[in-house]
Amino acid sequence: MAEPILTLAGHWEASRQALTHGLRAAVAAGDHLSEALFSHQQGTLALCLDELTSAHQLLTHALQLREQYGDDEGAAVTRHNLEILQPSAAPKHATPRRPRSLRRLLAVAGSGTLAVLAITAGVVKTLPSSPTAAHPTSTPSATPSSSPTLSQHHHHHGKHGGFGQGTGGNTGGSPSGGGTPTSAPPPITFKPPDLQPVNFGPVDFTGGHGTALPEVVRNPNSRQLRITGAQTATPYTITADPCLAHAIPPQGSCTITVEFTPVSFGANAQVLAVDSAAGSSTTQLSGSGDAILSISVTGPGSVTAGNSVCPVQCSVQITEPGTVTLTASANSGYYFHGWGQGCLGAEVDSTCQLTVDGDVSVSADFGEG
Repeated sequence: MAEPILTLAGHWEASRQALTHGLRAAVAAGDHLSEALFSHQQGTLALCLDELTSAHQLLTHALQLREQYGDDEGAAVTRHNLEILQPSAAPKHATPRRPRSLRRLLAVAGSGTLAVLAITAGVVKTLPSSPTAAHPTSTPSATPSSSPTLSQHHHHHGKHGGFGQGTGGNTGGSPSGGGTPTSAPPPITFKPPDLQPVNFGPVDFTGGHGTALPEVVRNPNSRQLRITGAQTATPYTITADPCLAHAIPPQGSCTITVEFTPVSFGANAQVLAVDSAAGSSTTQLSGSGDAILSISVTGPGSVTAGNSVCPVQCSVQITEPGTVTLTASANSGYYFHGWGQGCLGAEVDSTCQLTVDGDVSVSADFGEG
C-alpha cells in the first residue's frame, strides 16, 4: 500500500488521491471492511490537515461499518481517532499538553492490515511533550495503550515535515527552552461543494440522442476547494468535468456537463455525487423519456391528435406507449383524400387508431372532390 509512504513523505494530495481510488474500488466491489479501512484512512488524513468536518464524517462512517461487520480491533482504532477529534475536557491541574493541531495520536489502520501499515508507515509512540520527556521516566504515559499511534511533527498543513518523531519545531507547543504553551487557533470549517438539482424534462428516447445540461459546482468556503471526482448512473453520463483540472477559488464555481439519454418511456431519476477534499455532496438528476408524433397535412384541412390540432405540420409529444386517435377534418367545400405513412392502412376513413411505441410520422391529404 503506497498511501502511508506518500503520507509520511508529506505528499498529502497524492495520498488523498490514492485513498479516494481505494475507497471507490472497495464500494464497487461491495467489500465493506475495505471500505471501512479507506474511510478510516481518509478521515485520519483529514484530521491531520485540520479538515475537521470531513474527518468526523469519514471516521464515523468507518466506525459504523467496522461495528456492523464485527471488526472489533479496527473499531477500537477508529474510535480512538474520533476521541482525538473530540477530546474530553482536561482536568483543571493537568500538565499542559500540545495543542490538538499537532494530532499527537493518529491511528492509521485497523483490523488485519494494522501490522502491515505499522511496518510500512513506521508506527511509533506519541511525541514527548518536552525535550526531557524523550528519556524514560517513571511517569506513566497518557497515551491509551490499546491503540497503536503515529506521531506527527509540525506538518504545517502538509507542506513540510511528515509523520514520525522529530527533533525540532515547536508549532503550537513549548519552545525548546521551556515556556508556556500557546493555544491553537480554532479550526476553520471546510465544507463540501454546493450542488443544485437538475431537471431535464421530457427527452425523445427513440433517436438515441440525449440532452446535455450543466451542473454548477460551487465552493462555499473562504479558501480554494479541490474536486477529486464525480459519478452518476445510467441513463445519465458526465460528458465534461473541467472541475478536476484546477481547484475552485474561494466562493467560486465550475461546471460539470451531464447528459440524459433515456431508452424508454417514463420518468427516470438518479444521483449525481461530487467528491472533494472536504467530502462528498450529492444532488438529484431527473427527466423522462418520450416519443414524437409528426403530422403533415397537405391541402385544405387539419388533423386532430388528442388536444393538438395540426392545420399544416406539427409535432405531438407522446409521454407513454399506447393508442392515439387521429381525426382528419376537411375545410368547407373540400374532401379528405386519405392517410399516409403511419396511418396508411386506414385509407379514406377520417379516423386513424395509431399505436405509438416510439417516434412515428403520419400524413393526411385533402383536396377537391
